[in-house]
Formats: sequence, structure tokens, C-alpha cells
Amino acid sequence: GANDAKASVAAMTAAFLAVAELDLPFALALLLVRGEETKSVGTAEVVAEFSRRGLVPTMAVVGEPTGLDLAVAQKGLLVLELVARGEAAHAAHARALGARNAIVGLARDLAAIAGLPEGPLDPYLGRATVVPAVVSGGSARNVVPAEARAVLDCRTVPIEPPEALLARLRAAVEGELVVLS
Repeated sequence: GANDAKASVAAMTAAFLAVAELDLPFALALLLVRGEETKSVGTAEVVAEFSRRGLVPTMAVVGEPTGLDLAVAQKGLLVLELVARGEAAHAAHARALGARNAIVGLARDLAAIAGLPEGPLDPYLGRATVVPAVVSGGSARNVVPAEARAVLDCRTVPIEPPEALLARLRAAVEGELVVLS
């Protein structure tokens, strides 16, 4: 953030300095961290250090630009992989063998996810979202695939924690859901 959010860094530093000498009913810290755009590595390092010291932050102000709008909340990220399994077989004999096609199973699971009732409404962020973003399966046009996969980009909201969203998804699909991140 210190590289691409200089205005936020300057504003937060000025605000911190303006109240640093006040007798506040809480501890206040200014932390300028790295790597927030994609993996939040700076925050992860700070949280780990706070935990090591027995500290639990109750709030944070993130200075990432938001079109000059004040954002009071942000959706979380849960990355899942949906894995459907079948039996490999030659396409010409698949029906006679009763071979399950993993791609068909994956398609059913993706349709089930698309048809799920919406989750609870968060007053700030709306509802959690689940978007299939990457799909893969099969190795040749004449082979029934034994496995097919989809990466799901899930944006979570505080009113439905990631564990609750994951449980709701698991109840809707036959395939295996693997937490990637």
C-alpha cells in the first residue's frame, strides 16, 4: 500500500500524529504494510506478530483507494475447488459400461450451485457470491473423463461466515469441495 496508496498513507499518518498524544480509551497503532493487493501478506505478518504478543485488534483502517468513497466493510475471499469424479472409459462404450462422466457430474454440481437460494443479506455488503471462474476436465475427445474441476471464487460476508457458506455449498453438491484459500 505504501507504494500505490501514497495519499492514504499521508492522510493516515497525519491523522495518527494528530491524536497520538491524546488520552484515548484504546491503544492506537499506525501500521503501513506491504502486499495487500492480492494476498494480504503484510496484514498476515502483523496479525501473527500481534497474536504472538497476545494482542487482538478490534478494528483496522485500510487506505486502499475506493474511488474516494468511504468503505466501511469489504467482502472476504474464499477460493474453493469443486472436484467431480467419474470413471474413465472409451466414449464409444461409456453408456454400455455405465461409466460416470465427471464433466456431467461437475455440470450438475455447478447448476446446483447456481440454483441455490441466496444467503442472508448483510446490511453493508449484500449477499455472499459464488462464481465458477476456471473449469477443467477431460484429456481427449474420445475418452470419458474420470475427473473434472472448477475453481470457485466465493466472496463472503460477515453475516454468513466462510464456514457457513462452505457447509451450504457442500450440502448442494455431490462432488468434493476443497478449500484452496
